[in-house]
Amino acid sequence: MKKFRVTADALNLRSEPSLQGIVIDILEKGTVVDWLNTSGDGYWLKIMTPKQVIGWAASKYLIEAIAQLDGSSNFPWMSIARAELGVREVLGNGDNPPDRTVPAINYIGGSIQCTG
Repeated sequence: MKKFRVTADALNLRSEPSLQGIVIDILEKGTVVDWLNTSGDGYWLKIMTPKQVIGWAASKYLIEAIAQLDGSSNFPWMSIARAELGVREVLGNGDNPPDRTVPAINYIGGSIQCTG
């Protein structure tokens, strides 16, 4: 299910997709909600709050929430990425791995050049 995050300081949750809809809750900035539906004009999103309140909110104050990586994910490269946090790369061959560039042959303007 898609999740959205509130970007406004306070966002009215309404009973229907209209400014005339009764305000049934007010959501704080950063609140993550579940998306249920979108109005025909795309302006309103029907959402469910963490308190299980269902209503409509203006879509311009909601952005799609991206899952945060908390280390519990099963990405095979995550342990490598975490181990390299704070590691600084330096110019030159200092602490960096050796250059393993393969020589390439280029055809430039009627002549063959070898690089590498």
